[in-house]
Amino acid sequence: MPDTSLPTPSQPITPAESRLRAKLDADPSQHMSALLLGDLMLGDGRVDEAVELLWSHCGDRACGDMLREYLIGERLNEDAHRLLVQRGSDASASGLVDEAVACHLRGDLNGAMTRCRLAQSADPEYAPAYNHLGRALFNAQRAAAARAELVHAVRISPDYAEAWHNLAHVLRDAQELDQAERAYGHALRLRPAYRSAMLNLGIVLAATGKPNEALENFQRLLAIDPTHAEASFNLALCEHILLRYDEAQRSYERAATLDPRNPRLPLQQGRLCNDRRDTEGALRMFRRALDLNPRDPEAWSEIAMVYDQTDHLDEAERAITAGLAVAPGDAGLRLEVANLARRRGEYDAAMSGLRSIDPQALQPHLRARYQQTMDTLLARQGNPTQVH
Repeated sequence: MPDTSLPTPSQPITPAESRLRAKLDADPSQHMSALLLGDLMLGDGRVDEAVELLWSHCGDRACGDMLREYLIGERLNEDAHRLLVQRGSDASASGLVDEAVACHLRGDLNGAMTRCRLAQSADPEYAPAYNHLGRALFNAQRAAAARAELVHAVRISPDYAEAWHNLAHVLRDAQELDQAERAYGHALRLRPAYRSAMLNLGIVLAATGKPNEALENFQRLLAIDPTHAEASFNLALCEHILLRYDEAQRSYERAATLDPRNPRLPLQQGRLCNDRRDTEGALRMFRRALDLNPRDPEAWSEIAMVYDQTDHLDEAERAITAGLAVAPGDAGLRLEVANLARRRGEYDAAMSGLRSIDPQALQPHLRARYQQTMDTLLARQGNPTQVH
């Protein structure tokens, strides 16, 4: 028999919660009371209590559905798989979505879509069928169709935090960042401790030039989960943007202990070293990034830039050549080819190389370098005797 005893509350309980607890104390099989109480706890940010309660009632379809959505929404895939196995098969719309989730977890997107559509036919008002079809379509690179399904999901169920979160992903992918910010924020208002939404809202805030707000978001997430590697990494990025170099260094180092195989970490640590005029540290970090991912053109491009800054042009050329050998079309490396030509006085070749590059294909921090190189060449054309 599952343990149906209620978890000890972590904060004072409301009258509504007190009534639900009394019903469950009187009759532990009161699944509807468990469902309402679990929803109340999630809405208050008491995730651990809610999850413990929902696991104890997961044999009930509605409680199991709420638990499934939480686990998938937080990318707790192993726990989600365990829940699906424990629940067993069912011919209802809920059971069909269980099958769809199982297909999705093993990479069978077509199977997931088929089962979601069957679930929609079985119960056109069952919002998870639209949410999970939207997830599968988005992962199958069918963003417009995904958007339609997710919009329908939140119309059917306006308090469906996970569907709002998935809709925000689609909006973010379409570069509708203001709309994505609102959708992530709405998911968080519905589920204040929704870790994935907290992380993704912070990323969007940083991308829209709000690093202080983003930083606060990552700090909130780390207060809930100090071992969250992505939050530590993104916190460091915000501190770096805000020129809080000492704090950024500590945050990068903490993130590296949590996720030592992440090749983005030494890349960013190298950029921090370069910003602090620590050339040797920058080169060391960029080479560590290459140890983790030898085919990373960004690392080779950064190494070339460091050598360019220190007037070691032959070393810069060697780094560019090595990078182009693994990523011949990389825009960042082609920018370094053009810049190297400029440094060597080959101005026509430099301008030709620059004009062959789409600036939008460059990483944001490289667009400024592109513009600076272009401005230098254009200025020289206006004054051929000027030295740059």
